Amino acid sequence: MNSVRKYRSQKCLNCNHDLDYSDRFCPYCGQRNSNEKLSLFNLLSEYFSGVFAYDSKLFSSIKLIVTSPGKLSIEFLSGKRVRYVNPFRFFISVSIVFFILISVLPNIDIDNLNGVINTSEGLSDSLSGKGDNEIPKAVFEELNSNHYLDFDEARKKFNLKDNFNVELKFLYIRAMYKMTHEPQAFTSYIYSKLPFFIFFFVPIFTLFSKLLYIRQKFSYTDHLVLNYNLNTVFFIILIFNVLLMSIFDLSWTKVFMFLFFVYLLIATKRFYGQGYIKTFFKTSLSIFLFILSSFIVIFMMLAISILFF
Repeated sequence: MNSVRKYRSQKCLNCNHDLDYSDRFCPYCGQRNSNEKLSLFNLLSEYFSGVFAYDSKLFSSIKLIVTSPGKLSIEFLSGKRVRYVNPFRFFISVSIVFFILISVLPNIDIDNLNGVINTSEGLSDSLSGKGDNEIPKAVFEELNSNHYLDFDEARKKFNLKDNFNVELKFLYIRAMYKMTHEPQAFTSYIYSKLPFFIFFFVPIFTLFSKLLYIRQKFSYTDHLVLNYNLNTVFFIILIFNVLLMSIFDLSWTKVFMFLFFVYLLIATKRFYGQGYIKTFFKTSLSIFLFILSSFIVIFMMLAISILFF
């Protein structure tokens, strides 16, 4: 005990907060009260303690969020935050696992995205026979064989106008051909953007939650915590579905979506404390608004992504 106390000081080395020799940790910033020279053992033990502390939080959070819909959000907002993962970090951790699985597991077929690629193929074929005053037919023919053609090269070679509208049209046409010839590359490109899209979309969607429960005494942050946790559950369900699709070539998408809807009903009823009928209608409306607004934002994201692909 004395060997430990001799390394303690009366000032926190991190934030300079006043300490007592009996303080094991700084009450202000949480750093250990020790001026002992850092050794390899200290460095490794600090690393593994941080890892296992996060793991224990993660397992506790997963267990509670799966077995007791809505309770994790209630617990976190009530102040019990040390034992659970921050909802933003929890969401990011689970979504990253999902997108890693999507990228590495075989036999994963995303029908919606394949539909987009097939549509682009038909569009590029229809465009290939057309030309106008700004983009002549020769540019389409060149892009069909060389879909990495630079705008400056095309401008000089085909005497294109040097303005924003022409460049924007050129980039769009080039992206159509790239999507046609390299659909897998486009798929990977879109997947890399999805975690950021969803993470930043949830705060926007939370405005609808605030309006739906405007008479309830919940702050915007309260709704935000619940929505991030609900989307975390959604990704957990998707992970199970992806594993089934990859390992057993079996998709239970409709079953999982039904289970998620039931989960939403239970979670929102527990969180907001309203009756079953109100909860059912508000949850159904919330899902409709989520799908509608996400389609609009996804369309905008795809349009922007295509230009820079």
